[in-house]
Amino acid sequence: MFKTILAAADGSELSAHAISFAVLLASRMHAALIPLNVFDDRIFVTTVTGEASAAWAALDADALAREQLDAVKQAAMPALAGLSQTPEIAQLWGNPALAIVDEAKERHADLIVIGSRGLSNVSMLLLGSVSAGVLHASHCPVLIVHDRAGAGASIAAITAAVDGSPGSAQAVATAAEMAHLFGARLRAIYAQPESHDREAAAAEQQAQAAAGASGVALDFHRATGDASTVILHDLSEHPADLVVVGSRGFGGFRRAIMGSVSDRVARYAPCPVLVMRRHDA
Repeated sequence: MFKTILAAADGSELSAHAISFAVLLASRMHAALIPLNVFDDRIFVTTVTGEASAAWAALDADALAREQLDAVKQAAMPALAGLSQTPEIAQLWGNPALAIVDEAKERHADLIVIGSRGLSNVSMLLLGSVSAGVLHASHCPVLIVHDRAGAGASIAAITAAVDGSPGSAQAVATAAEMAHLFGARLRAIYAQPESHDREAAAAEQQAQAAAGASGVALDFHRATGDASTVILHDLSEHPADLVVVGSRGFGGFRRAIMGSVSDRVARYAPCPVLVMRRHDA
């Protein structure tokens, strides 16, 4: 399971939810937790002419960074206090998405937890630019927490997307391990635009093997249709506290669950979404 979790925080209510979820995982998995705030200093970068605008030049970047860190601490500390040892919240300056990914690599994190939107994102955007950037650039799994989710008090039901590919094998194996750890129900969904009995059977066998290895029962669901649409509809009828998907699967016309589908699920799912990556260890 995960040993080092990096949780991004910007002081928003949503990032506080993300921190709470990260604390839940870290506590249960006995993992190290690294809370991180990134001060976006790009507004202070000089223009092409070598001069910053007068408005930005008049601002005190250090004071703004301290103010932001204070807000992050105030929002995150109630959740962090639940750990046996309260970790210090680090702050970096730079492009938030790049800084988060780079710090995760530097600290050997094997999971990044981040809110779907931050303070700088327009509220109508279901997946903000920072979380989307982290999701696409990260070397390790990324867990996206939505404001439609709770504060991460419990994980009682987990849904995994499967298609029989190596990427989905990793996703359903992780889902099964987490279901065992939290005593959660496990449901696996296979969906294809067209019916493929052989692939469906392989996907079910893959999911059953993962569930058996972790000692949990499996509810397997097969459907025909657009994968992301099927998954999101299933979540409306069978609510989950966590969805696990792979980042890519089969290529070409027969790609089913991974790749762009994981992006859509990460955007619109009503619960936290854990996106694995095929090269993740």
